Amino acid sequence: MSKEWLFDLYHNAYFEVERDSDDDVCIRQDFRIWAFPIREGEQIRFMTQFRASPAHDLAERLLYVNRVNDELHIVRAYVDRDGDIGFDDYLVVSGGVTRRNIIFATRAFVDHVLAALTKDETEVIA
Repeated sequence: MSKEWLFDLYHNAYFEVERDSDDDVCIRQDFRIWAFPIREGEQIRFMTQFRASPAHDLAERLLYVNRVNDELHIVRAYVDRDGDIGFDDYLVVSGGVTRRNIIFATRAFVDHVLAALTKDETEVIA
């Protein structure tokens, strides 16, 4: 599995897909999602990031991501080095997985991030 293969897969599945400045695969839905082949193509990492509101300090941001991690269990939430909020998930593809499964996993990731965003009751995300 390669970046080129993933790009073609999403393009052929009618996703709005592009390459970013680092040549990574970027899908545009309601927000940007990056899909990275990792571990020599054995896994796909799905990742998205959002700017955190400067009105909320690190403790409030951590409370939010901990709530998401505690209540959702499917998508991982984190605060990055810049203090922004990120979500990611991994799909193991070694041993075999269909193109359809990758598309379904991508759509599930979008749904899980949307569910996580609904938990942002104090508007930690800008």
